Amino acid sequence: MENELTRGKSLNGIEGVHFVRNTREQFAGIEITGENKRKYINAFAQDYIKEHKDKVEAGEISEEELLNLGMLYGKEHVTFNQKMFRAHWKGQTFFRWRGKKERVLTKEYLSRMQKFMKDMEEQYVKENQSNQQEEE
Repeated sequence: MENELTRGKSLNGIEGVHFVRNTREQFAGIEITGENKRKYINAFAQDYIKEHKDKVEAGEISEEELLNLGMLYGKEHVTFNQKMFRAHWKGQTFFRWRGKKERVLTKEYLSRMQKFMKDMEEQYVKENQSNQQEEE
């Protein structure tokens, strides 16, 4: 991500103050449009149905209820991704969803998290190897 040095008004109205504006990172979530919205709702619903098919076999819920829950699950995820995309276009890094603060997924953020997880895993392996050597 690059920073741009721009010239303009600061918050207190002083002309000519330089400030740094972060450019928008590349969005890593699902870009939902009017054309593909139904496709994503059905895909999320099918995932939900596959995960909860055992509840129908156990007799906890009926198939019709499972289909309704799957469609609600799909609509929920589509709405969540639409809200995340709108927050991304506004330049926000976080947004509110059901009273919680959620992160806007960007490719740079995910790559940083992958690097962090890899470093943590390497550290964990080193600690386990040193503990095993001490025990021997």
